[in-house]
Amino acid sequence: MSRGLNAMVAGAMAMAFAVAPFGVLHSQVTAPGTNPRGAGDTTSTTTSGATTGTSTTTSTGQVATPEMVRTEMNTDLPFIREAASANLMEVQLGQLAQSKASNKAVKDFGKRMTTDHTRLEQQVSSMVSRNGITLDAQLSSDHQNQVNRLQNLSGSEFDQAYMSLMIQDHQTDVAKFEQESQSANSPQVRQLASQSLPILRQHLALATQVGQQVNATPSSVTATNAAKKDRDVLVTASSSARTPPITTSRSRSAASR
Repeated sequence: MSRGLNAMVAGAMAMAFAVAPFGVLHSQVTAPGTNPRGAGDTTSTTTSGATTGTSTTTSTGQVATPEMVRTEMNTDLPFIREAASANLMEVQLGQLAQSKASNKAVKDFGKRMTTDHTRLEQQVSSMVSRNGITLDAQLSSDHQNQVNRLQNLSGSEFDQAYMSLMIQDHQTDVAKFEQESQSANSPQVRQLASQSLPILRQHLALATQVGQQVNATPSSVTATNAAKKDRDVLVTASSSARTPPITTSRSRSAASR
């Protein structure tokens, strides 16, 4: 009987050891916070290049090669160049404001623009360079004209013109960056636009506040040019619509002779 009892105990122990690994495996599969596909599956850890700087997916969610990433970002180059040019203009005009402005708030605003847009330009340059794209950042002709115009002003005249331009320019920037944050082809460009928007909106609000102190409005930037165009139209109209000479009886008789 003792031999039968020992055999039963041995059989129970063998069954326990056999079942244990399956219980452990079951707990690994169903335990919260673990990867049910196993340690070798990296699907859940795939990250976007917009966050890491080495894009692994395209805008359509496909796994991308560096060449595909560059091709996608190249389609956004017009916006990237425009953003780089705008940053350069903001930096240069901010430096001018610190030396030419007469209002302290305008000087302080210019310093803020120099600091913030230098940082924004560094982010643009970093994004394109880490993806193998060469960007020759330079002022567009329009931005260069604005810099040239304000270089010839000083004091209160500079204050008003500069803050008028800052309101208008940041209104344009916010609209463009809102659009590109949704429609840019490159995920990295979309993220850059989204991350820049809070700063640009702060700039617009601050420009509006400071502009009120110097009686600046966006329309005053183009007021002089608009007035000149109006004068040109009037001069052209008056010269083309000449009043015909009055013909009298005496002039008719003189003409007949």
